[in-house]
Amino acid sequence: KEVGLDADEVRSILVNTDEYTEEVWQSYRDTVGKHAIHSIPYFVFNGPGTNGGKFRADGANHGELLVRGSGSLQQFLSVFEEIKDRSGM
Repeated sequence: KEVGLDADEVRSILVNTDEYTEEVWQSYRDTVGKHAIHSIPYFVFNGPGTNGGKFRADGANHGELLVRGSGSLQQFLSVFEEIKDRSGM
């Protein structure tokens, strides 16, 4: 909307066609090369009942919640719901 495009139309094109597939992949390749990215992020979430997990000096699992950067929206949502549940909110 901010750039004058119809959000529903753009969403429909991106979801239902391959119209911009090559441009998206080229942008991905350019970004990975420009920033020397060599791996997918790995998110470690700490909250109530956790203590840093594998990244602590003892390397033991302390109840942390993990999501690979390529995780789905549902996986990230589940982590936040688990943290909320652990905190008693």
